[in-house]
Amino acid sequence: MLEHHFGAVLLSHLLTKTPVPGLGDHVTPVEVRFQARAVAAVDDYLVAGRAGNGAVHHLSIAVRRRPRLSARDISSVELMRSFLTTLQQQWAYLHAGRWHLALAVAAPFPRAGSLQALTTAAAAAGSASVFRSRVIEPGRLNKSAHRALSDLQALIAAAVGSGAPDSAVTPEVLAWRLLAHLSVLELRLEGVRPVDRTAAVERLQPMGRPAGGSRRRCSLLPAEGVRE
Repeated sequence: MLEHHFGAVLLSHLLTKTPVPGLGDHVTPVEVRFQARAVAAVDDYLVAGRAGNGAVHHLSIAVRRRPRLSARDISSVELMRSFLTTLQQQWAYLHAGRWHLALAVAAPFPRAGSLQALTTAAAAAGSASVFRSRVIEPGRLNKSAHRALSDLQALIAAAVGSGAPDSAVTPEVLAWRLLAHLSVLELRLEGVRPVDRTAAVERLQPMGRPAGGSRRRCSLLPAEGVRE
């Protein structure tokens, strides 16, 4: 149900032409694909958008409620294999800033803060070598972030060992590449106050009140791909 609810939220962004977190504030979504395995290995959702200069951007999203992100967890290894495959297949676009990756999890997610600290540091570093030197600086990252990085590198090594492409670089470099292009999305779609679901309804409400007073009906049904 989490994945279905998130799909409806993505469609609300598409219908109202509002930016999708992880795709870029300057990018207007124009297409949402469901289970887009034919396009990218990270295939739960693929969002396409267009920037003001006409450039097309893509966001590959994997949805997992609370992933363990452990090298000893088979589902985590499979998840990482899909990320590494997309990294290799779309590296030119990722490097150019026109393809993006996201891991969507159910809030609260204990590791979200640590992963977000790592993604911020990796993106700011600009290279694997700078990232490596910065993460060992005293006070740069807390113990939880260091532990998350160590676990991520072990998970990447396990995924490569199970057949994921290594792009001819080390797990440390792969970790930087992934983190530098990854967004961690905490989904608030469940419980008594589903903030993200409420925001989606607020976005859609003006569409139900067209001029003239008649009410327009809107149906959001999952499909392989939905365009603007």
